[in-house]
Amino acid sequence: FSSYNNDPTQQTDLGDGNMAWVGVLSPSTNIGIRKEGLPADLSAYNVSGATLDFDLNVTFYSNENVDLLVKVGSWWPDVSDLRLFSEVLGERPALNTWVPVSVPADALIASPNDLDSGIVDIQDVVELFVVESVDGSLEIQLDNIRWTLPGAR
Repeated sequence: FSSYNNDPTQQTDLGDGNMAWVGVLSPSTNIGIRKEGLPADLSAYNVSGATLDFDLNVTFYSNENVDLLVKVGSWWPDVSDLRLFSEVLGERPALNTWVPVSVPADALIASPNDLDSGIVDIQDVVELFVVESVDGSLEIQLDNIRWTLPGAR
């Protein structure tokens, strides 16, 4: 796990040894999974039906406009992202409710950086998964983060 202006080590116990990752996100902060060593080639996931999947529980919203950017990145500003609530889910999840999230990988990969000029080089990925708040703050819990190929569910 990695972070920008945040603590990436916070966890909560979901019971029976199952731990979820906790993120307290305010504007200009993020948490993510960063690839150590050589960059990853995720071009196999740039197909229809491939997804970036995870479970999400939002425990706090600072306002009704806050959204969550989901990102995959090479080196800044070569990042692709989507606004999870408005562009993927179509709504904000209810508080304190676990929601399965499935982000279409090809849409994420093709979506330019929301905060600067750039787009991911999918053959040179160092940030496998990043979440960042926009337009406010929120507290989230994440579990079961994974890239999934079509037919592998």
